[in-house]
Amino acid sequence: MFDRLGFFSIVLLACLVVAGPVLAQDAAELTRAFDEHNSAAKAGELKKMLSLRTIEQQKDINREIVKRQDRHYFLLLARAQIPESYEVEHVAKGRDGQSATLYLLGQFPAMREIERPRTRMEEMISFKKEEGKWEIDSALPLGDPDKVKTPRGLELRPSECR
Repeated sequence: MFDRLGFFSIVLLACLVVAGPVLAQDAAELTRAFDEHNSAAKAGELKKMLSLRTIEQQKDINREIVKRQDRHYFLLLARAQIPESYEVEHVAKGRDGQSATLYLLGQFPAMREIERPRTRMEEMISFKKEEGKWEIDSALPLGDPDKVKTPRGLELRPSECR
């Protein structure tokens, strides 16, 4: 007799065995692209930074940084988004397999230029695959998760998590 639950379990296990390494490989590629972008930003290599962005982002940024002072400001903001260290909290891959989002928790250095003290912050980095390579589409700082105020009554109570 055909055991549907057993068959379903085998199919699910096979999918997990295949998907696990694929997600790990994508996460490694995404963090490598992020690290490469950060190295270029730290060195002030604008062309290198832009080459690691999506074509659409390159066009938008190039339109905005025509003047020297605009390029300087862009590099300042790019350096402000470079963490001293970070850990990947989550990787979400788009259904089409051509987009992904990297959720990070990073430690960011103090910066006098923008009056920022040393801080901890979550960051969401969105990627798109172009010509077989992951390119940064956007970077969005999300704030310090420890400073987010939870509305009264929505606090996590371990005793209720059973």
